[in-house]
Amino acid sequence: MNEITTGPDLEACGWYVRTKRTDVDTAGWLVADCSTSPHGKEYARLFAASPKLLAASRSFLDAWDEGLEFVTDECLSNLRAAIKLAMQAPAEAPLQVQHVTIAGVNR
Repeated sequence: MNEITTGPDLEACGWYVRTKRTDVDTAGWLVADCSTSPHGKEYARLFAASPKLLAASRSFLDAWDEGLEFVTDECLSNLRAAIKLAMQAPAEAPLQVQHVTIAGVNR
């Protein structure tokens, strides 16, 4: 079976994870909803950073397996950037859904 090796950049927005917004797609696509967890914002932030954390960790381990006794600046900068992404505050959460009554029906 083929392994997926690339994917879109992700970002955390409150408790949601979505594809990174661009000029072409200003809303992004919803990837995950972590709102049911008491720590949903933290989970969303880690979920969004996980592809970069994985890539940086693999790069570090590949360098280690090649017998490098020191870590290259590129490995360290990638790892630091991924950790910073995982720890940064998420974007503001969207407003709560407002329910209205139309013709006697709650919506």
